[in-house]
Amino acid sequence: MLQKTNAQIQDLNHKITRAFVKWVLENKISKVYVGNPEGVQRKKKGKKVNQKLSRWNFGVHLKYLEYKLAEVGIKLEKNNEAYSTQTCPQYGRRHKCSGRNRDVHGARNILSLGLNQRICITTKIKETKYLRTA
Repeated sequence: MLQKTNAQIQDLNHKITRAFVKWVLENKISKVYVGNPEGVQRKKKGKKVNQKLSRWNFGVHLKYLEYKLAEVGIKLEKNNEAYSTQTCPQYGRRHKCSGRNRDVHGARNILSLGLNQRICITTKIKETKYLRTA
């Protein structure tokens, strides 16, 4: 039963990354910037968070994206995601956001790091869209 569950999880991971690569191709994107989650598992956050992190397939999506994007000639760049959800792009101050807003905030800051080598307001973002797989 465990082997079947693991196979289903692996299949789902492949479907998620395949859908993302398809979206990237449809939108004519030539480079993808991602936050590098290295070190997240080593930080002590508390019992509940540590339990969730222990179940996380650490780096699986990143590994799948690396080879799938490379197959279609799209570059993938990893950026340090430290404080990306907390740093204000306009003033550089840190403030903890709550809810879904922090995901958008972090994604925009990681893109800004990739484009400008620092967190700042970037005008190259026209709209924010979540790619939902479920």
